[in-house]
Amino acid sequence: NDVKCSDVSDCVIVTVNEAPEAGITGTTTLCVGGSTDLTGSPADQTDATYTVSWSASGGGAVITISQSGEVTAVGAGESTVTYTVTNKATGCSDVTTVKFTVNSNPVSAITLQGPAASCQGDGSSLKVLIKVTGGTGPYDIYYNDAITRVNADCNPEAIGGTGQSINDADGEVLLDFTGA
Repeated sequence: NDVKCSDVSDCVIVTVNEAPEAGITGTTTLCVGGSTDLTGSPADQTDATYTVSWSASGGGAVITISQSGEVTAVGAGESTVTYTVTNKATGCSDVTTVKFTVNSNPVSAITLQGPAASCQGDGSSLKVLIKVTGGTGPYDIYYNDAITRVNADCNPEAIGGTGQSINDADGEVLLDFTGA
């Protein structure tokens, strides 16, 4: 005979709460000095269902991040941005991260090759070298090739020229003004 006995006097109810699913959207690349707003989801709602927090760590980038998700880039490199969401009622939480890249700003140098001035029709050659370093190419280089002369009253006056924009992969443009 199989006799089975059991006591059901103590019952335990177990509740499994669903954790929130954290997410980050927004631009994750900036140049030094720039800023952007990241959006975390779910966000801290007006009924205060969630508590949220932002943080940044690691890498060579120097960024600051506010508790509203505003990132300010102060140095070049990479950092990790972390967004944590906790449901206030259940205590369940989720964490997500994104890699954040900060690029250095390009620096330009202008070098004059040839005489500092020329006379109309003398056949002299003025060359201007524009070189960009830092940042990430290709570079959009804008210059204005207006010709300036001094009038009879010794005041400079522009006598022509137009703006130019060049997309250059290596960051170097040589402008040649012959017979200016």
